[in-house]
Amino acid sequence: MEQMNGEVLLVVLLTLTTFAPHIEAEFPRKEKSRSVWIEQGLVRGNIFSIGNRHVQIFRGIPYAEPPLGNLRFAKSVKKSRWHYEHFANDYGAACLQFSDYYLNDRYSKSSMGNQSEDCLFLNVFSPYDPEDEGRLYPILVWIHGGSFMAGSGDTGIDMEVTVENIVFKNVSLVTFNYRLGPLGFMSYENGDFIDGNFGIWDQVTVLEWIQANMKQLNGDPSNVTVMGEDAGAAAASLLAISSRTDRLLHRAITWSGSITSGWAIQRHRTPNWELKNLVQYLKCEKMFDKSNLEKLGLAEATKNKSCNLQEKTVDCLNVCKNYSNYNFILALTDLGAAKMVVDGDLIPGSSKNVVRQNARIPLLLGVANTEWGCKKPENYGFKRFQNVSDAERRHKVWQVVEEHYHSASENLLSNSTLDLISTLAYMRYFGSGKEYLPTNIVVAKLQKMQSDIDFIAAAQKEIEAYMSNEVPVYAFSFDYMSKTPVYETVSKSFSLFGNKTLSVSRTLRPLAGSDMQAFHGMSHAYIFTKGYKTNFYVSEFSAQDQNMTNLLTKAITNFVKYGLQQRSLHWPDTIFWNIEADLIEQFSSREQEFPKEVDELSSEERIQLAAYRRAWWALWILVALIGLIIWVCIIFIVVKKCRSPRAKPYDNIVFNR
Repeated sequence: MEQMNGEVLLVVLLTLTTFAPHIEAEFPRKEKSRSVWIEQGLVRGNIFSIGNRHVQIFRGIPYAEPPLGNLRFAKSVKKSRWHYEHFANDYGAACLQFSDYYLNDRYSKSSMGNQSEDCLFLNVFSPYDPEDEGRLYPILVWIHGGSFMAGSGDTGIDMEVTVENIVFKNVSLVTFNYRLGPLGFMSYENGDFIDGNFGIWDQVTVLEWIQANMKQLNGDPSNVTVMGEDAGAAAASLLAISSRTDRLLHRAITWSGSITSGWAIQRHRTPNWELKNLVQYLKCEKMFDKSNLEKLGLAEATKNKSCNLQEKTVDCLNVCKNYSNYNFILALTDLGAAKMVVDGDLIPGSSKNVVRQNARIPLLLGVANTEWGCKKPENYGFKRFQNVSDAERRHKVWQVVEEHYHSASENLLSNSTLDLISTLAYMRYFGSGKEYLPTNIVVAKLQKMQSDIDFIAAAQKEIEAYMSNEVPVYAFSFDYMSKTPVYETVSKSFSLFGNKTLSVSRTLRPLAGSDMQAFHGMSHAYIFTKGYKTNFYVSEFSAQDQNMTNLLTKAITNFVKYGLQQRSLHWPDTIFWNIEADLIEQFSSREQEFPKEVDELSSEERIQLAAYRRAWWALWILVALIGLIIWVCIIFIVVKKCRSPRAKPYDNIVFNR
C-alpha cells in the first residue's frame, strides 16, 4: 500500500477482459410486513428475501412537514406525530423538477409522473436478521445529483442491484428527496444573514431524522456516511465541513463534485435565484430566451410572470404562484442553474481556506477520467466534420475560461487577466500547432480542459485542504469503460399524431481517432444498477463489468464500515489550474483598484456589507441617543439652576423702615 501525507490514497480502476450476458431478474417476493415505532408514529414496511438473506425496505416515509404556505422558502420543519399506521410501501412524490433530465428515468418514472411540492420523503433499505432483530449496521446516505434542478431519491436506483451491492454488504442505505430550483435554492437577505439553501437544509433535517429514528430500522446513528454525485457530491462536500452537521455524520464520499467547484456555489454577483432577481424576472423586467418564447407563446409567457410588489414579496410568491404549472416551471428554468449561496450559517464561506479550517471527518473522493467526455462537437458550436481554425480554438478556450472564472473566482477578474489565463491554457492543451485542426481533435482537447477546470482541479483543492488539516482523504480516478457498446438515450418530441415524446437509443461513439473515456456519472451505473444511468446504458453487462462493480462497491462499503482504503492508484495532473492559474488570479485580485458594484460582491462580502450597514446605523443611532441624553441633562441642569433660591436676585434684600 502506498500512502502520502494526509493519508491520501490514489486509485486507478483497472480494465478487465471477460464477457457475460446481462440478466435482469425481477425483484424477489415479499416475505412479510414489519411495523416499527419511530419518533413520528407507527410505520409499516416490507421484508424481502433473496436466497438466504433478508432486506427490509421502507419507502416514502415523510421526514418533514410539507413545504407549503408559510413553510415555502423556509427551512424544513421536522414532521409532527401522526396517529395512524403509515404504510411505507411506495416511493413518495418527486419534488418539482426544473429540468426534464430525469423525467424518463427507468426507475423513477412513476414518482416523476407524480411531482408535488409535498415531496419531502425518504427511503430506507436495511439488512434484516430474523435471529438478531436488534443488530445495527453502518448507514450510507445517498444524495442524488441533477444540478440542484432535477432528480429524486429513487432516480437511477435498481432496488435488487442496490440491495446486492450495498445492503448485503451489511450497510443500511437511506435515499431521499430534497427541494430543487427556486423552491430549494432561492435566497434573500434577512438582516445580517442570507436566507436560502433550503434544499440543503432539507438534507440536514434528514440527518437529524436518522439520529432520532434509524436505530429502530437497524441503522447505527453513530456511524453515518453521506455520499453524493454531481450536485449531490457538492452538497456532501459541504455537509462534511458545516458546523450545523457536527455529530450528525462521520464520513463523506463524493463523486464528481465539490464545494470548491465553480458551478456549485455562488461566489459573486447576484445569484440566479436571488429574490430580487426572481421578482424582476416575474415582472417581465428580464426577457425570456427566444427559444422559450417559441415554446410557450408570448401570451402564456406573460401570463405566468406577474407579482404584486405592494405585498410582501415572499408572501406574494407563496400565494400567487402555481409552482406545479409546467409552463411556469419552464419559464423559471431560463434563469439558469441553481447554486448554493454563502449564508453565514449553514455555509460559512466558499474558498479552499474554509474547507481547510473546517475539515474534520474522513473523505473518499472520486472523479471520472474525462468528466466531459460525453460532450459532442455541437455542444461546442462545431459541426462534426469541419476544420477548426486557430482563432476559433482560442476563442472557444477563452469562453470556457471566462465561464469558469465568472462563477468560480473569489473576485471578478478583468478581461486582460482572463486573456492571460486563456492564452496559457491554450498553450498547455493545444500547443503551437497548425492553423487548422480536425473537429475531433479540438473537441477531445476541450473535453479534457473543461474536465480539469470544472471537476479535477476543484477536487485537488479539496484534497490539499484536507491534507493541510491532517484529516484522512482518499482519492479515486474512475477510468473504467465497458468493452461492450454503450447506448445513449435521446428523447424527441413528435407532433405527427399529437404531442408525443419518443425515446430513441443510439450507440455512444467515441470521437474519431480516440477511445471512449469514462465520463460524468459513469460510476453511478456500477453502484446502483447494472450499467444504467438515465441517459445511457451498457448494452450487455459483462463479467468484466460485474467485476468492476464488485471492486467499486467493496471500496465504498469498506469505507462506510471502517473508514479505510487499502489500494494505491493514480490521480490526474491539475498543476496548471491549481498553481499557475491560481497565482495569476491572486495577483490580479491584489492589483484591482476599482470599486465593486453591489451585484459584483461575493456572498461573504454581501453578508459583511449588511453587517457593516447595520453597525453603521447602530453607531449613528447610539450617537444620536447620547446627544439626546446630553441635551436632556443640560436642560435639566439649567431648569434646576433657575429654580434654586440662590438664583432669585431679590431674596436677600432687606428694607428698613
